[in-house]
Amino acid sequence: MKIFWLPLAVALVAAPASALTYTGGSNQFAGGFSPSNDPYGGFGGGSCTATHTPIVFLHGNGDEAKNWDYPSSTGVLSVYDQFKAAGYNDCELFGLTWLSSSERGAPQLNYHNPTKAAMVRDFINAVKSYTGKSQVDVIGHSMGMTVGIHALDYGGLWASVRKFIGISGGVRGLSSCYWAGYAN
Repeated sequence: MKIFWLPLAVALVAAPASALTYTGGSNQFAGGFSPSNDPYGGFGGGSCTATHTPIVFLHGNGDEAKNWDYPSSTGVLSVYDQFKAAGYNDCELFGLTWLSSSERGAPQLNYHNPTKAAMVRDFINAVKSYTGKSQVDVIGHSMGMTVGIHALDYGGLWASVRKFIGISGGVRGLSSCYWAGYAN
């Protein structure tokens, strides 16, 4: 299993600040994919057969899964649409909103906990079960990257991950730890 670290200035996930107000539906599961641990929504599934390794997208702090498909005002395809253009099917692209609306509204209060790790672990297992694949690729942004690592450790799922791509996560800590305390 390979872990890839991408620099902060990744154009792939650059979205305008207004991305948090995207009005698309929070629950965009399809094709019979209905994970039991989706209290806050997400996307994935379709009427097709997975031929690629499925991808699980994990959003950052204060965000939600649907913003991986945030419509661009610049003409650049969304992350979701870029994978579709590269040949991925709907039944190979999955995202989980792992924060409640109140947590998204107060990101300074969010931190890692076993409940979030279990939610991501269970979602990865649901994707594997739905697609019939033994592994997934995980793409995590910011706190989604470290919540993903926590879930893989917590659930003993590293063998279930073919590639882990971390974008702008605080793996080595955050400078705000000095003033924000334990929550960071």
